[in-house]
Amino acid sequence: MDPVVDALNKLYHSKCGYCEAQIDIVASENVEHYRPKGTVNSLDLPAGVAHPGYYWLSNEWSNLLISCPKCNQPGHKGTRFPIHRHNRRVSTPPTLSAAGQVVVASNSHLLPPLSREDPLILNPEFKEPGEHLKVIDSGELKPVHRSIYGAKTIEVCGLNRPPLIAARKKIIDRIVVQIEKRIESFTADVEPLTEGQFRRELDTVFDEITDRLDYKSTFTLVARMIIKNFDTLVLSKIDPIFHPIIRNQFDRYIDN
Repeated sequence: MDPVVDALNKLYHSKCGYCEAQIDIVASENVEHYRPKGTVNSLDLPAGVAHPGYYWLSNEWSNLLISCPKCNQPGHKGTRFPIHRHNRRVSTPPTLSAAGQVVVASNSHLLPPLSREDPLILNPEFKEPGEHLKVIDSGELKPVHRSIYGAKTIEVCGLNRPPLIAARKKIIDRIVVQIEKRIESFTADVEPLTEGQFRRELDTVFDEITDRLDYKSTFTLVARMIIKNFDTLVLSKIDPIFHPIIRNQFDRYIDN
């Protein structure tokens, strides 16, 4: 395996940096150039303006991530690279040496002029996706507080493709089903669980949520959203008579 691909796979645990799907299951990975090395898609440029691409960043480590082919294909991310203000787009290497070579240190996205571009697509290395994206109970992603970064990332990368929506919804639905199974045991006519046993059984369900916080897991954003919006995503689908005890045990679990 190419050492760059190998290193990126280890860093991203073979998950797509945009949609969090497991790449080695669905398809071979793509080494994604966050700032495209080829011509920037005209959709992200003023009319009549062309951009040759960020060719000088083609081997810059901070510009690379792993992406699944679906997110990275033409029609989705491809060579898209929208930024907040067109007049801040960098079109030539920031600094050249006397010999005409790119000064590698000037390629940093943390320093001008690249730091002034303000890209609109979320790169998980630069911005926390959970501050701009949220999961609703249908499994769809929505921007947080109308975040332009969240909205543009969903649009450009196609993060609400039906298989992704279904995968996220499946995680939420499983938690609901597992809680309902514990309720059935708690309310059984024969040998029902005691309250203490019921609470311990609930903890095993909550373990499933927190286990998914591990960065090796797919769709970690779903787990974070379940914890943050437990009432909306989970509790609202369960008989209200059990809300107090489930909510109380969930709070205990998270606090510990």
